Amino acid sequence: MIDQLFALFPGNVVSKAWAREPELRALPRYAAEHLLVKFAPHGESTALQRLRGFLGRHCLPATAPENLQEHLARQGKAVAFARLTIRTDWEKGHLAGELSAWPDQKFSVPFEIGERFPQLFYGMWGSIRLERGERGRIVVSEFVPVRVPQARFDQFVRAREHFTEEQWMDILLQGMGTDPAGLSSEGKLACLARLAPLVERGLHLVDAPLPGTAGLEGLESFSPAALAISHPAALRSSLVANAILRTPDLGSAYEVVVLDHLQQLPWQDPNQGARAVAQLFGTLENRDGGRRVVSSVVFFVRAARRNGGAAQAPLPPWLARFSDHIAAYLNAGDVCNGALPPYSGPGLPADYLAEMFARLRPRSLQFELEEWLPRDLAYPDLRAVRRLTSGLLKLLYPGECWPADAVQKLAAFAVDVRRAVAKLTEIPQTQPATETPPGADSAQASSTRTEGAAVEREEPIPLLPPEIARSEHLPGDTHDPQSS
Repeated sequence: MIDQLFALFPGNVVSKAWAREPELRALPRYAAEHLLVKFAPHGESTALQRLRGFLGRHCLPATAPENLQEHLARQGKAVAFARLTIRTDWEKGHLAGELSAWPDQKFSVPFEIGERFPQLFYGMWGSIRLERGERGRIVVSEFVPVRVPQARFDQFVRAREHFTEEQWMDILLQGMGTDPAGLSSEGKLACLARLAPLVERGLHLVDAPLPGTAGLEGLESFSPAALAISHPAALRSSLVANAILRTPDLGSAYEVVVLDHLQQLPWQDPNQGARAVAQLFGTLENRDGGRRVVSSVVFFVRAARRNGGAAQAPLPPWLARFSDHIAAYLNAGDVCNGALPPYSGPGLPADYLAEMFARLRPRSLQFELEEWLPRDLAYPDLRAVRRLTSGLLKLLYPGECWPADAVQKLAAFAVDVRRAVAKLTEIPQTQPATETPPGADSAQASSTRTEGAAVEREEPIPLLPPEIARSEHLPGDTHDPQSS
């Protein structure tokens, strides 16, 4: 299969072992493997020495900022490979930039670069050309993000036809850096489901990998289309676009928003998280010129080990309010008894896969699903199962040619992980379930509104317990199954 990989994906295969080299560990996986493909795709010693030389001269934080300062002083220009973040500085009338590992140096960034790459307001990895400007200012004259725009999607689709479903799952897992050898087919599917938000709009899930599991970092390490947020203040400040500061909202800039280590976010009060997440859903599910634009949310938590290798992930009680919107609860402890070993052989690089996933995301698949589901399935369940099934079909069959039993098998898996969302109902009775004041009557409670989101009430749905089925509905929801 390895020979086929090199033959069918020329120039897009990399040695996964080298991505774990000390010089590359500080980079997200997609950036590290982007450099490996460029400098040393086969891991030859001379090519790796060239890569190390590039990192030592140009890559922050591998190189010291003083090295770039020396280049600027001697030649008037320099090239850095780093994470660039920008903000609007109205006092000086330009965009101010900051590079990773060089926080005390500010850079002048042309407005056209910010308009072309709005993600820069949250930070992007790429190649940055620096030049000396007037009055000693350092100007970012060019920015090239980590992308593979020349990658051919038709070649990707044709190459997939040469592999069985099981082989293709192995190839995708190896691309994630995970060795699939010890996983069952169900386990492989559960690991691959973590990638589904990258290819399916509006697919929200809880991701709880075991500590030390290879390849199961947050999606922000796998794709530049995902953003991780690890502090409530950062979440609140990015919920709404700011025309004055030119900052875009999350839904405009990113396809996937990862709430990193959700259970550890320092919320000031129990209801703050609920309000922020309600606003987040309202921001991501919006309309742009009559066309629905739906991003995905991943609630990333760390599972804790228990006896026998099983795991549980403590979740904030308020997350149960959004169970209607969460399509899956993926707990790595349910599919493997220990941490998965890393994959060290050749595989498809993360930046290439991220580019292919970006091409798959806007596609809308047509498939019959209802015949494989219970007849009394309520709309929130149907929507969740349909979106996850669609995401898995895109991952496994990018050419949209799947066998007759594929939908049935993937839908059954989607129903199982939707049922697992019931774990969100494990709320201590001492925790308030809503912000309704004590003593409020039921009519008042049913009209309660979470900040930024309207609350509706429904009849209990089959897959979840009744107390959770009566959960809040957020802006962007409709009850037209065709819109899912």
